[in-house]
Amino acid sequence: MALIKCKNCGKEISSSSSKCIHCGSLINKIEALNDNEIVKSINFFYMLSKFVDILFYIVAAIILIFGLVKGNISMFLYLGLFSVLLVVCGYLLKQLFKWKALVLKVLNDSGRKL
Repeated sequence: MALIKCKNCGKEISSSSSKCIHCGSLINKIEALNDNEIVKSINFFYMLSKFVDILFYIVAAIILIFGLVKGNISMFLYLGLFSVLLVVCGYLLKQLFKWKALVLKVLNDSGRKL
């Protein structure tokens, strides 16, 4: 539980409360996020983008190896095409997570709340 300042009276209150105990002003829960939680969210989305990238490459490699082991050229080509599509989807998902982290960082740096 962190302490935040009330926008109305400026006194410190708990971030888990729904209204100020001093003036009764309602507190927006989204604005109650402190900088530490925002930085954790930014780092989480960067790490998630790296994890997704690695995971999709590993799965695509396993699928290609399976196609080689089976020995059927048509199956290998179909699995190769599927692997390429999987890598492209992984890349797009990685970019989505990076974009989310960048948006959080820009909003945090500009002082705006989410």
